[in-house]
Amino acid sequence: APVECDDVVLTGPDSSVLLILANAKLTIGPTTRFEIASTTKVEASKQPNVSLLNLTYGKLRAIVNPPKKDSKGPKSGQANAFQIRTATAVAGVRGTDFFVAYDANAGVTDQATIEGSVEVSQTGSKESVLVEGGKQVTLDATPQAALKAVQIRDSIRNDIRVVSASARDDK
Repeated sequence: APVECDDVVLTGPDSSVLLILANAKLTIGPTTRFEIASTTKVEASKQPNVSLLNLTYGKLRAIVNPPKKDSKGPKSGQANAFQIRTATAVAGVRGTDFFVAYDANAGVTDQATIEGSVEVSQTGSKESVLVEGGKQVTLDATPQAALKAVQIRDSIRNDIRVVSASARDDK
């Protein structure tokens, strides 16, 4: 079924969803809630690109299509054309394949980049970090003086495998 701006997607404890958008493929894990918060129309005859998702809780993997070479790309001052926002972080895609999990009870966001790079900034602060492929960052509601990307932890690797089973033949 087509999705629109302001649509909410919920998965139960024993379910998952593969959502194919104009500019991304999302694999949503069990017990997840997110909203399509913003879209941008590319051309009048084409479906819109999703530009912002609000992840209320749960886990998802996003494989974002790179912008076409002939497109103008993000407007000046706009860092990224695709973002996922949680209560503690905003992950802005600079291209490609990444994972975001938000535990609403603990107030913790985990972001891991599988390929490409993602700029992650902490909500309520000006701190941000560029998370390259093979790295992750963990953020909570406590402002951190310096965000640091580290190697992806085994627990996050396992979460990625569970969530992404239908997204890509994952090695």
